[in-house]
Amino acid sequence: MVNTFFVRISSDCNLNCKYCYVFNHVDKTSHYLPNLMSFDTINLLIKRLEEHQSKYNLDEILIVFHGGEPLLMGHKRFSDILKLISSKLSSIVKLDFSVQTNGTLLTKQYSRLLKEFNVGVSVSIDGPQKYHDIYRIDKKGVGSWERVIKGIKEIKKYPDLFSGTISVINPSVPPQELFKFLQESQIQVTDFLLPDGNHDCTPKDKYLDMDIYTNWLIKAFDIWFTEYQNITVRVFENILESLSGLNISSDVFGGGELSYLTIETDGSYHTSDILKTTYEGASMTNLHLSTSSIEDVMNSSSFIEYNFLLEEKNLPNQCQACDEIKYCKGGCLPHRYSSNNKFNNPSIYCNEMKLLIQHARNKLIEALVKN
Repeated sequence: MVNTFFVRISSDCNLNCKYCYVFNHVDKTSHYLPNLMSFDTINLLIKRLEEHQSKYNLDEILIVFHGGEPLLMGHKRFSDILKLISSKLSSIVKLDFSVQTNGTLLTKQYSRLLKEFNVGVSVSIDGPQKYHDIYRIDKKGVGSWERVIKGIKEIKKYPDLFSGTISVINPSVPPQELFKFLQESQIQVTDFLLPDGNHDCTPKDKYLDMDIYTNWLIKAFDIWFTEYQNITVRVFENILESLSGLNISSDVFGGGELSYLTIETDGSYHTSDILKTTYEGASMTNLHLSTSSIEDVMNSSSFIEYNFLLEEKNLPNQCQACDEIKYCKGGCLPHRYSSNNKFNNPSIYCNEMKLLIQHARNKLIEALVKN
């Protein structure tokens, strides 16, 4: 069931991160979209959410404000959007708001606004400054770390709002340094993301050294497992939960079914926007808020195909023969893509996931035996 909506209120960004899947991969959709979502589009979205809640009697709807950089919307305009959505929907369904931001625009004024509407905040940061500023630069080529740290300090004044950070893995960052940074910065929740890529576009570091991400992940896991379990690392905890028998599905591991939609600034419906890393228009459904309900999208060929590709029985033959299929579930769908075979390939990070799962299992068994 779809109950989460990534609402791209801004298609622009004040940064130019070198690995950004919105602006620096093959899909150029964002270049042709309105910079900001209009209030007419917001009203259409509200109408569709009202219909959807009525049809499926949802208890809760999560709206994730996304971009680009969503805070480019501006404080006043963002405030008006939150007020409008809340006034129309909060009486019929529990609304949860969150925002994914690069953190550079998180001012005291913004933080107060987010507190007023109880908007959870996740910030992108790649670790200590000398590493973060390699890739997360602005349009003048200047690193963003100092601005991000300033923003994190502002939102941490409201600890109930700060939902943690995400980091794109840079294998040149020693995991020990990364965890020390997180600890010293009092960041208690984080996630590590493998760089987006596929069989047509392998990340440079992996192209040069096939084992570089495997080695980094295993070293990072060991440091976390023995020294830093006070810090929640979602990817590591998901693996341990899965090994313990829980049914875990995520964009990292695949499986499950599509439970969210993306709404672009022009009001068009998209599936998972991470598909932008595969080919032009990969996330498009060719449906729009003005003419189609959310149920229409759920019945669309794009939505059905996405779920078809996630099903274990439809994974590539190599995955079917793998002992770890129960835990990996084929991995992140875009990482399986090639122009020749489409998504009928194992993930480019197949080896990384397989060896990390096996390593985590051994560590877990060792720990249980000791206790």
